[in-house]
Amino acid sequence: MFNEFDRHTGPLIHAKWQEARYLDLWSIVHLLSGMVLAMIISFFGFSFWFSVVVAFLLMVVWEFFESAIGIGEHATNLFTDLVVGLIGYFITVVWIPDNAYIWATLILLLIIGALDWVGFSSYKKRVRG
Repeated sequence: MFNEFDRHTGPLIHAKWQEARYLDLWSIVHLLSGMVLAMIISFFGFSFWFSVVVAFLLMVVWEFFESAIGIGEHATNLFTDLVVGLIGYFITVVWIPDNAYIWATLILLLIIGALDWVGFSSYKKRVRG
């Protein structure tokens, strides 16, 4: 799950589509994904704290999935991904009105898809040389 037993020597923060110890461009995707999770989970009518737990567990499952498909991360980056996702969740609950959730979800999913495509394209270029 972690890169070489956490012997990561990369930058702490950078604006590239590759892993940093804490924040990188993938952090934007995690923030927006936390926002989308808040909007989707809200449709089920769960209590606030139960919804937070469900969102957090889904984020943890996603991190395990990344690991399972070979995306190794520094422990601090993995932890930061979870924190940033939860920040996105709380931003949504506090500042986005419920009646905007459907449109906001669709717009954010399009943005996340575009960012994923750009990030994956960057990864493919980096791997090819």
